[in-house]
Amino acid sequence: MKAILECRAGLAEKEAAAATVLTEVQQKALDEVAAQVPGLISAAAVTAGLDATATVSEDGVLDIALTRWADAAEVHRFLRASKWVPKVAADRLKATLTWRAEYRPDAISPDEVEPEAVTGKQFLSGFDKKGRPLLFLVPRNENTKTYDRQIRYSVFMLEKAVRLMPSGVERTDVIVDYENLDMWNATPLSVSLKFLNVLSSHYPERLGLFVCLSRRLNSKG
Repeated sequence: MKAILECRAGLAEKEAAAATVLTEVQQKALDEVAAQVPGLISAAAVTAGLDATATVSEDGVLDIALTRWADAAEVHRFLRASKWVPKVAADRLKATLTWRAEYRPDAISPDEVEPEAVTGKQFLSGFDKKGRPLLFLVPRNENTKTYDRQIRYSVFMLEKAVRLMPSGVERTDVIVDYENLDMWNATPLSVSLKFLNVLSSHYPERLGLFVCLSRRLNSKG
């Protein structure tokens, strides 16, 4: 698995490096979306009924600050994920800013999701050769039926992975250990699809390597 991680990580980092050299059309698209950011932030805050400039309080309850989630790097990721179509990227970014204002993923507390964490069904451990955090999922350790909280826990772990990324790193690797999984502890497909929608909609260009470990499945992606 180590060799796979290193090889695939290297490919992804080369792709990311190439993406930083923009063509004239890409630079124009980046400038166009960046110019819309203040309006997108205001619109998202109004939709969510929140203050776009609010900052975190001492107890961590208030943490909106939407400007943090619409910087140049974020705009770049949304454009790459939208095939450099400014209108599509701007619409997706606005939807994500609204989701962040309403769902508050960066304000999920450890206490809120602790019941989901006690069995070790998700954990971060180390980095690949290119500095990308390794997020491990162990479905056989599923211990609850609180599906909304399960999704919030997955988002909590993804946010933590993003915070752990060293400068210049944009992606995390996900390794899923399917050994000894059965129908009694498997997460419902509908829940998995809901989280995958969150991942693809609101964390574009954040997934590096995805590996499934199982002697029965014997697959990787």
